[in-house]
Amino acid sequence: MNTINPGMASIGAMIVSILLSLGLAHVVVGKSAEPVDRARLQAVDGLRFFLAIGVIFSHFPAHWAMASSGVWNAGVAPVFKGFGSSAVTVFFMITGFLFYGKLRRGHGLVDWKSLYVGRFLRLTPLYLIAVAMMFVIVFQLTGWTVRASLPQTIVSSVSWLTFTIPGDRAVNGYQNAQYVLAGAIWTLRFEWLFYAALPLGALLVRRLEDHHKWLIALLVVAAIGIAVMPDVGLNWFRPRRLSPFFFGMITYEMTRSQTITGMLRSPLASVVVLLALLASFTLGNEYNAPRFVLMFLVFAPIACGNSVFGVMCWPATRALGDASYSIYLLHGIVLTVLLTLLGTGRVATDTMMVWLWLPVACVASCALSLVTYRLIELPCMQLLRRPATKTLEVAP
Repeated sequence: MNTINPGMASIGAMIVSILLSLGLAHVVVGKSAEPVDRARLQAVDGLRFFLAIGVIFSHFPAHWAMASSGVWNAGVAPVFKGFGSSAVTVFFMITGFLFYGKLRRGHGLVDWKSLYVGRFLRLTPLYLIAVAMMFVIVFQLTGWTVRASLPQTIVSSVSWLTFTIPGDRAVNGYQNAQYVLAGAIWTLRFEWLFYAALPLGALLVRRLEDHHKWLIALLVVAAIGIAVMPDVGLNWFRPRRLSPFFFGMITYEMTRSQTITGMLRSPLASVVVLLALLASFTLGNEYNAPRFVLMFLVFAPIACGNSVFGVMCWPATRALGDASYSIYLLHGIVLTVLLTLLGTGRVATDTMMVWLWLPVACVASCALSLVTYRLIELPCMQLLRRPATKTLEVAP
């Protein structure tokens, strides 16, 4: 197939996708979103929508490539892949920011049972539903015939039921099963790894809390030191991708300063956010120090309460931000159905015609996600909701 490069068709499709998605949310939620008792984090809630739709922008051409050529990301320009890399980088920063903030506010003392049960209820129910949908689609793609042995099926099922921590596995002999979920599950492995390391973080906070400058220095050294490491690792684990979590922790320390938050809420800081975002489009798809620094320049002002000219705090933006975990998990299902099962990715060979399907995919993903957030995510979160854990409602 031809190389999928950015152009007026793709840019126009992205703008229309954002506007239609926000319009849908406005119709659904009206002028009020979910009640928020953490005013400074309203902007972060809104940011999550733009991160989630950025992931769709990244995976749409990848799915199109696979539907038309059989190869994921074949011929896709690096700039599209970079949308996903930048979004995931900031998602990791948000996680580091929120959970490190919990450690700092609790002086390193945490109700671990509540935290881990809460994380399980937050991430697992929707994930299992997404995996079940993926299994159904894979069996449809493989003609509803058994193509794997019983041991292979057991190993595959265990891997997928445990967030693919043992590694990606074929389903019923279908090697591209991970792409039915847009190859996005790998980030959840890092999320769980981060949660597993929180007790160590709590210990460090308790030991260094009275030596505030040393604690900040340790975070800076960790963020930069890990960012410049070679991007190699064992199996799926690449240490460099842990760096954004530390940048998120640094951001939390910045929010503790009224002087810094005052500067980062200014209109000039909003301009810096937009310029840093535009600059990140030139970086390809690598997870590296330049991307981490640029996305830190995007995230830090927003975490300090900068709404970027009000956009991040629109009710529609925040409503879709609340549903960002659903968007992240389910958009691959929507893209697979649209481009592969319905055949539009094979039939539409004209570039402009293909990009017309992007708004359809985005609106369908957002509509589905608003429903799953209300019916699945929110009820599960409310099972253990307490005022002290409200700030932990964040999707990866």
